[in-house]
Amino acid sequence: MRAITAAFIAASLVLCLHYLLVRTGVIRIRYRHRAEKYSAHVKLLVWLGAVALAIFAACYANLSALPAEAPAALWAALVFPSLFFVYMTFYFGMDRSVQERMMIELDNSPEHRLDFQGIKQVYNPAIKFKNEIDGMVDEGFLYLEGNVYRMTLKGKLYAKLARWAKRELKMGKGG
Repeated sequence: MRAITAAFIAASLVLCLHYLLVRTGVIRIRYRHRAEKYSAHVKLLVWLGAVALAIFAACYANLSALPAEAPAALWAALVFPSLFFVYMTFYFGMDRSVQERMMIELDNSPEHRLDFQGIKQVYNPAIKFKNEIDGMVDEGFLYLEGNVYRMTLKGKLYAKLARWAKRELKMGKGG
């Protein structure tokens, strides 16, 4: 229990630190492309992860009741990544979700309502698709050959993984 508690405390502090540092503007993440934004967040979280190791060690030394057969590093390796992935899923979901963006635009509109054309005006589908394609190029999934986009090896592997996951989870072809 001691290691689980210490890992949970350390991970929680790191994720809270990430939120506070970015939210308050203490750390400004500047980027030209989406890939740079993700890279900056991951680098920040890795740096904060090093802080978490120190917090974990300090908390671990001051807690009791760790079963002898459960090494502390094992609990840290299980708890921290789990919390990290939950947090990052939420963070990037909010960052990239079309639904959240549309709801924000509706909430920002006069009288909190828009018709379909109004939604398209404030959230242009052509710009959305262009940004997505540019992001896939920046992240190395696609490249431009003349006037057509082609997948890189990374893109092909990711497409196969996504196709397999959608098939196994019975999600259908839609996006």
